[in-house]
Amino acid sequence: MWMSANGHHYKSKGWKARNGYFESCKDGKKIRRCRCVIEEVLGRKLARRETVHHKNGIRDDDRIENLELWDCSHPYGQRVSDKIAWAVEFLRTYNYIITLPYNDLEICKVIAPQIEKPVAPTTTEETTP
Repeated sequence: MWMSANGHHYKSKGWKARNGYFESCKDGKKIRRCRCVIEEVLGRKLARRETVHHKNGIRDDDRIENLELWDCSHPYGQRVSDKIAWAVEFLRTYNYIITLPYNDLEICKVIAPQIEKPVAPTTTEETTP
C-alpha cells in the first residue's frame, strides 16, 4: 500500500518496472505513480516537459516529501533578449508575479511588451525654501 498526497491509502495496483519506477495504467496509458502523486497535489495534469525527481534516488519511494517537480524546457536562442523573454514566460507558467525595478522598464518594453508598466516611485518629501 502507498499513501497519496491527500492521505488516502491505495493498494498497489500496477507493477514495478525494470527501471525501478512503480507504474500502472491510467486512462488506458502507462503512467508512473510519482506523476500521479504530483498531479494530485497540483490539481492538474503535468505537461510533457515536466518530470518528477526522487530526492533520495529511490525510484519507487513516491512519498510527496520525496518528490520534486522539474521542468525540462529551455530557451532556443542564446541572445539575452530571447533568454529573458523565455524566463518571463516560464515564470508566468507557474503563476509567479513578475515585478521589475523601474529602471529596467526600457529593457522590458523591447523584450516582453506584455509586461505591465510599473508605477514610478513617488517622493513625499517637501522641498524647503
